[in-house]
Amino acid sequence: MNLKELPTGIHLLNTEQLVKKTDNLTRIRRDKEVLFIERETASWLVLSGAELELFNLLNTPRRVTDILNNPPTSLSVREKEELLLKLFKNQMITLNGKGFYSPEKLWAPPPIAPAFLCLHITNACNFTCKYCYARATLHKKFMPFEISSRVVERAIEEIPKDFLLIDFHGGEPFMAFDTMVKTILHAREYKEKRGIKKQLKFVVMTNGSLLTPERFKTLHELDCAVGVSLDGPEDIHDINRIYPDGSGTHEHIIKNLQELQQQGHYVGSLSVVHRPENYLRIFKYFLEDLKRKNFRINYSAYIGRATEELEFPHGRGETFARYYIEMVDYAIDHVKRTGERLQIKDLANQLNNITTKDRPFMCYRSPCGCGNSILGFGHDGGIYACEEAVGVQEFLLGNILDDSQNIIEMLENSDTLKMINSRTVENIPRCRQCAFKRICSGRCTTKSFARYGSFLREDAMCRFYQTIFPALMWRVHDYPDIMEKMNLQGRKTPTCKGNVISEHCKEMKD
Repeated sequence: MNLKELPTGIHLLNTEQLVKKTDNLTRIRRDKEVLFIERETASWLVLSGAELELFNLLNTPRRVTDILNNPPTSLSVREKEELLLKLFKNQMITLNGKGFYSPEKLWAPPPIAPAFLCLHITNACNFTCKYCYARATLHKKFMPFEISSRVVERAIEEIPKDFLLIDFHGGEPFMAFDTMVKTILHAREYKEKRGIKKQLKFVVMTNGSLLTPERFKTLHELDCAVGVSLDGPEDIHDINRIYPDGSGTHEHIIKNLQELQQQGHYVGSLSVVHRPENYLRIFKYFLEDLKRKNFRINYSAYIGRATEELEFPHGRGETFARYYIEMVDYAIDHVKRTGERLQIKDLANQLNNITTKDRPFMCYRSPCGCGNSILGFGHDGGIYACEEAVGVQEFLLGNILDDSQNIIEMLENSDTLKMINSRTVENIPRCRQCAFKRICSGRCTTKSFARYGSFLREDAMCRFYQTIFPALMWRVHDYPDIMEKMNLQGRKTPTCKGNVISEHCKEMKD
């Protein structure tokens, strides 16, 4: 047989090449189907029937021509050719010892050029939420305009990106509303005055209590997006999101949101789940009560005030995974019935990492975005590798008032950042041999450090991801069109553009 006789695309194969099953595949069986996962390239495939029968014959090297002509299966020669191509493109087999993907090219670390800048414009807050990672209270400090203006000036001048996302965080940033507005105006004026061609986008995450239509209009005119933390129905929300006197906050927030909605304004939504049995109720609340098709649901983390106020029992990851998948199945049924596109942000990031080789969201790649894609700024100008680590000494990289080096030089020369970015799936013992290491990517550095006090430990919710990823793979296999409607990027074809900040990274964090 010569190459001209082979189907389109089969030219990747030469009939004299040696074919062998890729080493160290993980197998997960479901009835008569088997899910195979290749950990180094985040590749996977479900096989059954005659395809599985043929694949199981490839434990030792065989020539392509022998496979096409000899093994007794019900597959035709054409079907065998197409199967070999599918196996090769999904990293299930090697040809002459080489796979379709080169892991070192797929997972090259991103350049150090943080485009997501999070200003903790105050660490004061009129709430005392039980899981607050900033431990915010009313009696805390504010970032002076002299600091916030210096942050945006230096970022505009020194960070070599065409796009910057500037996020105002807290505490409660609306307690520093005037400084926030003044900083946005100054950044735009500074950019124009210097003639710098750089796109600026602003976002703010708020508890919603100080958000009025007038303030929303001001931010909207400044092209600043607004997101509100809302943990679901009142009885769930008011367990953890409370005023200093212990009273609930839900009624106040909903009143403000309804007033905004009546005037045609839209704000983003973020929920934090601490009791896993509430996943489905929270999902239904956003989808059916608030009529949202785009929102974010995070689990609570062992960090900040949560380490003192909340319980984190053994086996938490598996329990959360069970209820999370229940929520996913409800979402699948909804998309089946309606045909609507539905974006649950963290689920969308997980589906992206299952179905593509892109890693646009910095919290789902290795190393994560600490210092290379995101920087957090404290009220005193301290520069931190992540906004969730503002105030944590081990993540402190410098100060914005120190201009002895530009920002990129400071980051490139930082021994602290080098140590933080050594947290890769190759260097984390528990991640190294995990089937999902290039899908989960080791997850959150700040949360791992908060839980274990080490940069070389797995995520505290490791078992959550080890449970949900095979479950999601089966669902992508069973319902590809439906799951595509819940994928962040909304595409099926794997690509590899490298690790970059993109529109998909610009997500308001908890």
